[in-house]
Amino acid sequence: MGWLFNRNKKLIDEDIGKTEEALREISAKNMALEIVVSFVANAFSKTTFKFKGENAQQRLYFLNNSPNINQSGQSFLQEFAETLIHNGEAVIFEKDDQFFVADSFYREENITGDIFKGITKGEWSSPTDLRRDEVLYFKYKNKRLESFVHSLWSEYGSILSRLLANQKTANQIRATFELNTKKNAIEDKETRIAIKKFVGSIASKIRKDDVVVIPTSPENKYSEVSSSGSGSSKKGISYLDQVDSLKKMYVDDVSSIINIPRGLILGDKADNDKNYNLFIETVVEYFQNLFVSELNKTLTPEEYQKGMKYSANSVRYRDIFELATNFDKLISSGAFNRNELREESGYDPIEGGDQFLITKNYMTFTERNEEDNVGT
Repeated sequence: MGWLFNRNKKLIDEDIGKTEEALREISAKNMALEIVVSFVANAFSKTTFKFKGENAQQRLYFLNNSPNINQSGQSFLQEFAETLIHNGEAVIFEKDDQFFVADSFYREENITGDIFKGITKGEWSSPTDLRRDEVLYFKYKNKRLESFVHSLWSEYGSILSRLLANQKTANQIRATFELNTKKNAIEDKETRIAIKKFVGSIASKIRKDDVVVIPTSPENKYSEVSSSGSGSSKKGISYLDQVDSLKKMYVDDVSSIINIPRGLILGDKADNDKNYNLFIETVVEYFQNLFVSELNKTLTPEEYQKGMKYSANSVRYRDIFELATNFDKLISSGAFNRNELREESGYDPIEGGDQFLITKNYMTFTERNEEDNVGT
């Protein structure tokens, strides 16, 4: 007859197998989320902002060069994008003429102007509440992504509970004690009490003492059952390989949630140019417009009436030599001036570039009129 000190080994192995499977799933999901978010943030961080109006260099210094003593413009924008995508909202606040992305905050909605409380950055906490016009506030609404992130946290809680339960029995000694005793003897009350007392004393010594001598005989056998090596890992496939395989699947899933073309991040390089430009247009430029819109909101009515405005250079790749023929046609037709096309290509305006040119000789309208007047 076998007396078990713990639950059935088969049940334990099944539970450990489920835990390992859940760990693989959550590891792959978390890795996929971080890969996709970092991909978007890295692309967005290459943005260069522009300002049309007075004090342009001073305004742009904080955005493009050094928003605060600890960050460059690129690392600041990367942190902003990661925070916005992860949390669905982000706040940029000013402290001592420096700008920071808040680690946490609470927004109290109010028709006369929202109030932001409990703003923190690292170990620093704002001693005062900030009004809506004292911060830059951004909101990114993506219900599918919210659902994905919430499911991650739910799975984290489930895994933690399961790991804690498994840990309680991870290092326990599981053993059987075989008694070569006749059935009618086992049914005897006094015999059962004696056996229970004997087994209990052995278990107590195993728990308390480093070295335990267990008396046995040819009829009575004691053996330990190891719990090591249990689990559901498939032969020939390592844990990391399984996670990597799942990660690739979830990267495509998260990419689809954020509107990134499938296969762009981990796919074939051959189609990446087309997919990358589509990604810039549908994802990165969305975040650029969100940022620029909030910046323009800070302008006063007087500044807006003067034509002052913020804008952002597209990070979409353009080969200006491939576009040269089209630029030539647009300029020579008088449809666009040179500065308009330079701005569209991500280049700064040049002096005299606002003049409209016509014909292949690129003469100005004024010169053309003067030439016509001479001939009459």
